[in-house]
Amino acid sequence: MPVVDALEKLESLVPPFRVSVRGAALDVGDVMPASSGQAMRAFKLVDGKGRYVMVRQLVSGANDVSIRNGALLNMYYLSAKIGWRAGEAGSLWAYENSYTTSEGVSSALPKASREVVISGGAAMAAAPQTWHG
Repeated sequence: MPVVDALEKLESLVPPFRVSVRGAALDVGDVMPASSGQAMRAFKLVDGKGRYVMVRQLVSGANDVSIRNGALLNMYYLSAKIGWRAGEAGSLWAYENSYTTSEGVSSALPKASREVVISGGAAMAAAPQTWHG
C-alpha cells in the first residue's frame, strides 16, 4: 500500500477505507480513556502544505513514545472514519493492527492551516476502498 503524503487525496475517498500516511505530528494530546475504557490519544498529522487530519490512536499505539510534537511519522493501515457529530471533519484511527515508524523530529514544521474533510455524504453506501496511488 503506498503512503499518502499529500493529505488532500483523502478527501476524494469514501469512508470507510484504510490508508497509510506520512506527516508531522502536532498538538499531541495526553493518553486518556476512550468511551470503551481503552487508552486513546489524539493528535494532528500535518503534510508539507499545512493540510492536517486528526489521528486517534487506541490501546498500545496510544503509549508510543515516538509520537511527540514535531515527530516525522509514517503511519500504516489506519482506518478512516467520518465525524461523530455534524460538522466534524472525520479522522484516521490507529488500531492494534496499525503501526508507526518515526524519521526523527523536525524543528521546521508547517503550520496546520486546513483540516482535511473525510466524509461520505450520499456515497456512504459505496463499498469500502483502499487508496492505491
